[in-house]
Amino acid sequence: MKSFIADVKYQDKHPNTITLHCSDGRFATAINALLNAYDHSYYDIMTLPGGAALLDMSNASMIEVEASRAATSFLIKGHSIEHAFLVAHEGCGFYKKKYPGQSAEFIQNRQVRDLQMGAAWLTKMFPKLNISMFMAVPNVNSGQVFFSLIEPGNAQMAHMSI
Repeated sequence: MKSFIADVKYQDKHPNTITLHCSDGRFATAINALLNAYDHSYYDIMTLPGGAALLDMSNASMIEVEASRAATSFLIKGHSIEHAFLVAHEGCGFYKKKYPGQSAEFIQNRQVRDLQMGAAWLTKMFPKLNISMFMAVPNVNSGQVFFSLIEPGNAQMAHMSI
C-alpha cells in the first residue's frame, strides 16, 4: 500500500440526502446509480447489516436500535438532510440469520414492513423529510439490479423503471 490522492474535488458543504441501506457491498454501485438517477449524486451513507431494519425495536436489542437511531438523527439534524432513501435487498444475510428456514416471500414481506417501519419512525422524528423506499433485486443473468419502489403503508411493491 502507498499514499493516494483522489481525483475528485472535496466538497465543503454537507449533502442534503442520506441513504440508509444494508452494508452488503455487492449493491453499493447499484445504489449509487439509483441515487444518481434521482439527481442525488452527493449523499451521506448510513450502512448497517439489515439497513433500516435496525431502526425498529422488533429486529434488534434496544441498545442496537437506539445507537442506529441516534446516528441517523445526528446526520439528519447535523447535515440538514431533506431526502432519505431506504433500500433493502433480496438475499440479505441479516434476514436469513434472523429468520432461518423462512421462505423468500416471508423475508421479502418482512423487509418491506421494516422499510415502512423505518420510514414511519423517520417521519415521526423528521416530518419534513422526503422519504423514498426501494427493494433491490439482482438479476444474476444480466448483472443488473432492479429497484422496486415501495409505497408507504402498502406491502405491495410498485414496479418502476429508471
